[in-house]
Amino acid sequence: MINKEMVKEAMRVRRNRPLFFIDIAVPRDIGEDIHSLNNVYLYNIDDLENVVEANLAKRGLQIEKAELIIAEEIEKFSEWLSSRQVVPIIKALREHGHGIRTQELERLFNRLPELSPKERDCIIFTTNLIVNKLLHHPVISLKEMAVQNQERSDLYSSIITRLFGLDLEEPTLAKETEEG
Repeated sequence: MINKEMVKEAMRVRRNRPLFFIDIAVPRDIGEDIHSLNNVYLYNIDDLENVVEANLAKRGLQIEKAELIIAEEIEKFSEWLSSRQVVPIIKALREHGHGIRTQELERLFNRLPELSPKERDCIIFTTNLIVNKLLHHPVISLKEMAVQNQERSDLYSSIITRLFGLDLEEPTLAKETEEG
Protein backbone atom coordinates (compact mmCIF):
# COMPACT_ATOMS: atom_id res chain seq x y z
CA MET A 1 0.00 0.00 0.00
CA ILE A 2 1.21 3.49 -0.86
CA ASN A 3 1.35 5.67 2.26
CA LYS A 4 1.92 9.32 3.11
CA GLU A 5 5.67 8.90 3.83
CA MET A 6 6.29 7.25 0.44
CA VAL A 7 4.49 10.06 -1.39
CA LYS A 8 6.32 12.70 0.70
CA GLU A 9 9.68 11.22 -0.44
CA ALA A 10 8.47 11.09 -4.07
CA MET A 11 7.43 14.74 -3.87
CA ARG A 12 10.88 15.71 -2.61
CA VAL A 13 12.53 13.90 -5.54
CA ARG A 14 10.02 15.48 -7.96
CA ARG A 15 10.74 18.94 -6.48
CA ASN A 16 7.11 19.36 -5.45
CA ARG A 17 5.65 19.09 -8.96
CA PRO A 18 1.98 18.02 -8.90
CA LEU A 19 1.30 14.33 -8.52
CA PHE A 20 -2.01 12.63 -9.33
CA PHE A 21 -3.13 9.24 -8.12
CA ILE A 22 -6.13 7.25 -9.28
CA ASP A 23 -6.93 4.37 -6.95
CA ILE A 24 -9.53 2.03 -8.46
CA ALA A 25 -8.62 -0.94 -6.27
CA VAL A 26 -11.03 -2.43 -3.76
CA PRO A 27 -9.82 -2.39 -1.05
CA ARG A 28 -7.88 0.80 -1.71
CA ASP A 29 -4.13 0.72 -2.32
CA ILE A 30 -3.34 4.36 -1.51
CA GLY A 31 -3.72 5.94 1.93
CA GLU A 32 -6.39 8.68 2.17
CA ASP A 33 -4.06 10.84 4.29
CA ILE A 34 -1.95 11.81 1.25
CA HIS A 35 -4.59 14.50 0.55
CA SER A 36 -2.92 16.62 3.21
CA LEU A 37 0.25 16.95 1.09
CA ASN A 38 0.62 19.98 -1.20
CA ASN A 39 0.29 19.30 -4.93
CA VAL A 40 -0.84 15.70 -4.33
CA TYR A 41 -4.23 14.69 -5.68
CA LEU A 42 -5.94 11.36 -5.04
CA TYR A 43 -9.00 10.15 -6.86
CA ASN A 44 -10.64 6.87 -6.01
CA ILE A 45 -13.45 4.79 -7.47
CA ASP A 46 -16.03 6.81 -5.52
CA ASP A 47 -14.75 10.06 -7.05
CA LEU A 48 -14.96 8.53 -10.52
CA GLU A 49 -18.49 7.30 -9.85
CA ASN A 50 -19.47 10.83 -8.79
CA VAL A 51 -18.05 12.22 -12.05
CA VAL A 52 -19.94 9.58 -14.04
CA GLU A 53 -23.18 10.34 -12.18
CA ALA A 54 -22.74 14.08 -12.71
CA ASN A 55 -22.13 13.54 -16.42
CA LEU A 56 -25.15 11.26 -16.68
CA ALA A 57 -27.28 13.90 -14.95
CA LYS A 58 -26.05 16.54 -17.41
CA ARG A 59 -26.84 14.22 -20.30
CA GLY A 60 -30.28 13.60 -18.86
CA LEU A 61 -30.95 17.33 -18.79
CA GLN A 62 -29.73 17.65 -22.37
CA ILE A 63 -31.98 14.77 -23.42
CA GLU A 64 -34.96 16.52 -21.80
CA LYS A 65 -34.08 19.75 -23.62
CA ALA A 66 -33.73 17.89 -26.92
CA GLU A 67 -37.07 16.16 -26.37
CA LEU A 68 -38.73 19.54 -25.70
CA ILE A 69 -37.22 20.99 -28.87
CA ILE A 70 -38.38 17.98 -30.87
CA ALA A 71 -41.89 18.22 -29.41
CA GLU A 72 -42.06 21.94 -30.27
CA GLU A 73 -40.89 21.31 -33.82
CA ILE A 74 -43.39 18.47 -34.25
CA GLU A 75 -46.12 20.84 -33.08
CA LYS A 76 -44.99 23.53 -35.53
CA PHE A 77 -44.82 21.02 -38.36
CA SER A 78 -48.30 19.70 -37.54
CA GLU A 79 -49.66 23.23 -37.55
CA TRP A 80 -47.94 23.97 -40.83
CA LEU A 81 -49.31 20.73 -42.32
CA SER A 82 -52.83 21.57 -41.12
CA SER A 83 -52.59 25.06 -42.59
CA ARG A 84 -51.57 23.54 -45.96
CA GLN A 85 -55.10 22.14 -46.31
CA VAL A 86 -56.43 25.65 -46.88
CA VAL A 87 -53.74 26.76 -49.34
CA PRO A 88 -55.98 26.16 -52.40
CA ILE A 89 -58.71 28.31 -50.83
CA ILE A 90 -56.22 31.06 -49.96
CA LYS A 91 -54.77 30.97 -53.45
CA ALA A 92 -58.24 31.16 -55.02
CA LEU A 93 -59.20 34.00 -52.66
CA ARG A 94 -56.12 36.02 -53.61
CA GLU A 95 -56.64 35.35 -57.32
CA HIS A 96 -60.29 36.40 -56.96
CA GLY A 97 -59.41 39.65 -55.19
CA HIS A 98 -56.64 40.57 -57.59
CA GLY A 99 -58.80 39.56 -60.57
CA ILE A 100 -61.48 42.02 -59.52
CA ARG A 101 -58.79 44.67 -58.97
CA THR A 102 -57.37 44.08 -62.45
CA GLN A 103 -60.81 44.34 -64.11
CA GLU A 104 -61.66 47.54 -62.29
CA LEU A 105 -58.28 49.09 -63.06
CA GLU A 106 -58.81 48.32 -66.73
CA ARG A 107 -62.20 50.06 -66.67
CA LEU A 108 -60.73 53.02 -64.79
CA PHE A 109 -57.81 53.42 -67.18
CA ASN A 110 -60.17 53.24 -70.19
CA ARG A 111 -62.27 56.07 -68.68
CA LEU A 112 -59.18 58.12 -67.81
CA PRO A 113 -56.76 57.78 -70.74
CA GLU A 114 -55.06 61.06 -69.81
CA LEU A 115 -53.42 59.52 -66.71
CA SER A 116 -49.66 59.62 -66.81
CA PRO A 117 -47.62 56.39 -66.40
CA LYS A 118 -46.59 57.60 -62.94
CA GLU A 119 -50.24 58.14 -61.92
CA ARG A 120 -51.20 54.72 -63.27
CA ASP A 121 -48.34 53.08 -61.34
CA CYS A 122 -49.43 54.87 -58.17
CA ILE A 123 -53.03 53.65 -58.62
CA ILE A 124 -51.87 50.10 -59.37
CA PHE A 125 -49.65 50.10 -56.30
CA THR A 126 -52.36 51.49 -54.01
CA THR A 127 -55.08 49.11 -55.20
CA ASN A 128 -52.69 46.18 -54.74
CA LEU A 129 -52.15 47.29 -51.13
CA ILE A 130 -55.91 47.60 -50.57
CA VAL A 131 -56.60 44.08 -51.85
CA ASN A 132 -53.75 42.62 -49.79
CA LYS A 133 -54.92 44.40 -46.63
CA LEU A 134 -58.54 43.33 -47.17
CA LEU A 135 -57.50 39.71 -47.60
CA HIS A 136 -54.89 39.62 -44.84
CA HIS A 137 -57.23 38.99 -41.90
CA PRO A 138 -59.42 36.37 -43.66
CA VAL A 139 -56.30 34.50 -44.81
CA ILE A 140 -54.71 34.53 -41.34
CA SER A 141 -58.02 33.53 -39.73
CA LEU A 142 -58.53 30.69 -42.17
CA LYS A 143 -55.03 29.33 -41.45
CA GLU A 144 -55.59 29.63 -37.68
CA MET A 145 -58.98 27.92 -37.87
CA ALA A 146 -57.50 25.09 -39.92
CA VAL A 147 -54.81 24.58 -37.28
CA GLN A 148 -57.06 24.95 -34.23
CA ASN A 149 -59.96 22.88 -35.48
CA GLN A 150 -58.76 20.48 -38.14
CA GLU A 151 -62.06 18.57 -38.20
CA ARG A 152 -63.94 21.70 -39.25
CA SER A 153 -61.35 22.91 -41.75
CA ASP A 154 -63.50 21.75 -44.69
CA LEU A 155 -66.48 23.66 -43.30
CA TYR A 156 -64.48 26.88 -42.98
CA SER A 157 -63.11 26.43 -46.48
CA SER A 158 -66.57 25.88 -47.96
CA ILE A 159 -67.90 28.98 -46.16
CA ILE A 160 -65.10 31.14 -47.59
CA THR A 161 -65.63 29.60 -51.02
CA ARG A 162 -69.33 30.38 -50.92
CA LEU A 163 -69.00 33.87 -49.39
CA PHE A 164 -66.53 35.01 -52.03
CA GLY A 165 -67.95 32.95 -54.91
CA LEU A 166 -64.64 31.21 -55.52
CA ASP A 167 -64.17 28.76 -58.34
CA LEU A 168 -61.79 26.10 -57.09
CA GLU A 169 -60.01 23.94 -59.60
CA GLU A 170 -59.07 20.45 -58.48
CA PRO A 171 -55.30 20.57 -58.05
CA THR A 172 -53.48 18.30 -60.39
CA LEU A 173 -50.35 16.39 -59.48
CA ALA A 174 -48.34 18.62 -61.80
CA LYS A 175 -49.59 21.81 -60.12
CA GLU A 176 -48.89 20.44 -56.63
CA THR A 177 -45.38 19.44 -57.73
CA GLU A 178 -44.71 22.92 -59.12
CA GLU A 179 -45.96 24.61 -55.93
CA GLY A 180 -43.72 22.43 -53.88
